[in-house]
Amino acid sequence: MGKFSAISLNTRGIRNEFKRCSLFNWLKKKHYDLYFLQETHSDTETEAKWKLQWDGEIIRSHGTNYSSGVVILLAKRHDFDIVNIRKDHEGRIIILEAKYNNGENGSLSIDHRRGIITLTPKPGKIEHN
Repeated sequence: MGKFSAISLNTRGIRNEFKRCSLFNWLKKKHYDLYFLQETHSDTETEAKWKLQWDGEIIRSHGTNYSSGVVILLAKRHDFDIVNIRKDHEGRIIILEAKYNNGENGSLSIDHRRGIITLTPKPGKIEHN
């Protein structure tokens, strides 16, 4: 499987613009490939602002203004192409299937319900109980 660096954080809500900008700036300085954020409290109204504040791609599963919400932030540079994205409608799960530039396939998922980030060598092998 391709190599990448990642960080996972429980943000306890980043609807506040100052808090979100501060977090995004801090994350950009860390130079990871993937950023898994939980408890973002995001909704469709915040999407446009977030796109202006983050340089890379943003994949969301919204919760409510007061709970849930998971996000995968991709750095501007990353060593894979997204093949498929699956997510729930409760702001708790995102499954990202990717093809690494070395030709290998894999899946990344974030399951907020259990605080688990899963990597698998081939798509479709992620199991949730």
